[in-house]
Amino acid sequence: MGTMMKNITEKQFKGFLSVHEPQWFTDLRQNSFNKFKTAKSPIYRYGEAIRISPIGFSFDEIEAPTTVTSIYTLHYDQQSGIKIYQGKELPLEFPQSFYEEFFSGALEKPGLFHQAFSNDFLFIVLPPKPMLEPLEIHQLISDKILVSTICILAPPHAEAKIIFYKTGTGDIPVYCSEDMRIISQRESNIEFISIQNLPFTHNLMQRRIAKLEKDAHLLWTDVVLGSNYTKSEIITHLCGEGANTLNQVLFLANTKQRFDIYTASIHVAPHTTSNIITKGVVNDQAKVLSRGLVHIKQNATGSNGYEKQDALLLSNDAEADAIPNLEIENHDVKCSHGSTVGQVDADQLFYLMSRGLSKNLAQQKIIEGYFIPILEVFTDDSLKKKIHASIMQAIDAED
Repeated sequence: MGTMMKNITEKQFKGFLSVHEPQWFTDLRQNSFNKFKTAKSPIYRYGEAIRISPIGFSFDEIEAPTTVTSIYTLHYDQQSGIKIYQGKELPLEFPQSFYEEFFSGALEKPGLFHQAFSNDFLFIVLPPKPMLEPLEIHQLISDKILVSTICILAPPHAEAKIIFYKTGTGDIPVYCSEDMRIISQRESNIEFISIQNLPFTHNLMQRRIAKLEKDAHLLWTDVVLGSNYTKSEIITHLCGEGANTLNQVLFLANTKQRFDIYTASIHVAPHTTSNIITKGVVNDQAKVLSRGLVHIKQNATGSNGYEKQDALLLSNDAEADAIPNLEIENHDVKCSHGSTVGQVDADQLFYLMSRGLSKNLAQQKIIEGYFIPILEVFTDDSLKKKIHASIMQAIDAED
């Protein structure tokens, strides 16, 4: 396999750089670009018979991005004390120490291409108190290449609900790279909900990483509906005693979509708790791989980790694979996993059709019921309706 995007030249990279960024960040970009030039293309193979690769798209053909940014629309309480920075460049006054807080230590570094060519920045500092209204982030992607870096800092005692909508326009192949970082400091309570409904021309590489300090709580919910190809990683590092995370991924794949989903909970500190639930439906000739990991490290005494992966197949040509993993370095813990891949219950389908529903409508009702146990976790009826509406819209698009 060749090197990634090998046609991008040093001259193109130099033209991408801005004089309005800090020198330390330019140096970081240059170092990443130098390593990127000899890096290998993404690996799509996960074993003897599991291969998840995009249809009609090659990462080797990506050109150097421009500095055009995506379109963000944000809704929030202006009196809450939240601080937000967004733009296509890292500003000169941006402190290196703040950047290092997000991209060193316990958290993995960004990919080389992403680090070199980030052209879209959104940084959010939440107030050290409960936010009474949700923060809504609407991202509209229309550029041919978008490389987004998003950082969210939750200071001690912060409490917020963040809803992130990712949509796009256009009928040409689009490449989107997103690297999101969340740092939840002690006793913060964050609920992050993402609803991705990109056009089928878009290809998404998504990496979301969180660091939880003492007694911090983070609820991830990722709804994956759109795109031609999505490679998603959601990794939570439980670094403080008493930290807790619930990670929920809902997906609905049809036509020839390809989803490669990876979720991980890394227990570093004692008495930490994690729960991973991945649940989805695969139709037509779509293919989904769900990989999960609960890693309990040596010092994480008294921790509890769980993961469950379920997939429902609606077509003989649909494919779903589940690969759960446990890595346990301390035996004074609780840890378990499970996975199921199955088809629509023929008796349920027959019953609904005998009541006058068409086969398509009967399947829609079964799919709707399949997601209800996850939706019931949400106590906010308004949010529950928004997620439900997005799922139903995707189901209707299958017809």
